[in-house]
Amino acid sequence: MTIKVGVLGAGNIATSRHIPAFQRHEDTRVVTVYDRNDDRTDTAASEYDLRPADGPDAVYQQSDLVAICTPPATHRELATDAMRAGCHVLCEKPMAMTEQEAEDMISVSEAEDRVLSVVHSFLYKKSIREVDQLIDSGELGTVLRTYMLKPESDEKRAKEYLMRTDLPGDEANKQWKLYRLFWDEAAHLMYLTRNVLGDITLSRATVDSSPVAEYATIRANFSNDAGAEGNVVMLLDAPISEWWFVVVGDQGIALV
Repeated sequence: MTIKVGVLGAGNIATSRHIPAFQRHEDTRVVTVYDRNDDRTDTAASEYDLRPADGPDAVYQQSDLVAICTPPATHRELATDAMRAGCHVLCEKPMAMTEQEAEDMISVSEAEDRVLSVVHSFLYKKSIREVDQLIDSGELGTVLRTYMLKPESDEKRAKEYLMRTDLPGDEANKQWKLYRLFWDEAAHLMYLTRNVLGDITLSRATVDSSPVAEYATIRANFSNDAGAEGNVVMLLDAPISEWWFVVVGDQGIALV
């Protein structure tokens, strides 16, 4: 059985990741794409030989599975509409804007008996699976703390968000734009931390400046019921873009 895939959103994440990945898979066929920007819809449809859709409903009608590659504020509405129309959903991260929105999506998934999945892609990397095995086997002993470090250079595409001038708001909106950027990137940091520590509670969060950036370092510290610590750091003034994940146990350390 070939799964027909419709794509909502035709920005970079759709055209560089989702569409090519589905087209490489022998069991899926991308059939249509829609973006509220007509030019992006037409460009993606032409480049990948797809049918351009004139709205989300047209995508639902043609698809078994809908990949949602739109901004987070749209995820709940599009996901619930797609599932109510009979489609399974693969949703980009972060899943939703609030806990309640996420719960609404899950409730519809259960009511409609549709698969709802979120792109927590790093969980499936070989290196992360190896860390899971080290923890499960007891080789690391009791997990004491984790460190998730994310340097962001000026070349990182997401960083462009802070420099855009076509977004609503004024100078006072800088913090909101930073928050949006952090939220989008921090989804990876958070689900990797929770994969090791389970349910966690925020202990402290800070934002600091540096000689070259007003918003340079974002730090957040968490803890679980067992007293283990989760430490998340994003460096927005870094010369490289990378991901470093460290799990510290009382018998060993894993570094990804």
